[in-house]
Amino acid sequence: MRRLRSTLKRKTLLWQIILIIGICLTFFLIFLLLGLPLLAKFSLLLGKFTGEEEATLFVDRTPPFPPQLESPFTATNSARITLRGISEPGSTVKLYLNDRALEKILVGKDGTFTKRVALNEGENKILAQAVDQAGNESALSALFLIFYKKTAPILEIEFPPEEFQTSEEEIEIKGETDPEVRLTINDRFVPVRSDGSFTHLVSLSGGENLIEIVATDQAENQTKVERKVTLSP
Repeated sequence: MRRLRSTLKRKTLLWQIILIIGICLTFFLIFLLLGLPLLAKFSLLLGKFTGEEEATLFVDRTPPFPPQLESPFTATNSARITLRGISEPGSTVKLYLNDRALEKILVGKDGTFTKRVALNEGENKILAQAVDQAGNESALSALFLIFYKKTAPILEIEFPPEEFQTSEEEIEIKGETDPEVRLTINDRFVPVRSDGSFTHLVSLSGGENLIEIVATDQAENQTKVERKVTLSP
């Protein structure tokens, strides 16, 4: 009887162990099939949530660098010029002409921008400022100066008069123009004094001599005067 009871207890215990092992295996398989994908989704959701939180907490407070303006000249006789420059890609550039705000410019992905600007007669002061997408403003750019002049310089010839005749093989050209112009007589550079006056000796050939005087200002406006001088024996 005792042997029978002992045998039954061992069999019962064995079946209990087998049942526990089966239940464990079942739960393990369920975890493999369902638990890992759910865990992965939970991890992605957690990562997305924390990423959004980090993005929300991060605030861009770094201002862009000041725009750099470029132009092929500093003086012009054209009422409109194309202004070029570089700034932070994706930022917006605010232009100021003589302290007057102009239309804003969106900077391209390569960091460059262009703008057609109408100039005022005389000196034009141009400044620029960049604003990034976070609203940070740069310092003002270096001051850019461009001079617009549409009138040609004065050029008055005191000597010689028109259709002048002489027996001298060399004469002195005398005249007056605007200070700081570039003056040439028969393609030779002639210095101009601070009051605009000038003199220059010209050698003559026998017969008729054409003397060409040209004054060119910094905006490339030109005034040209011709004199015909005849050298007679």
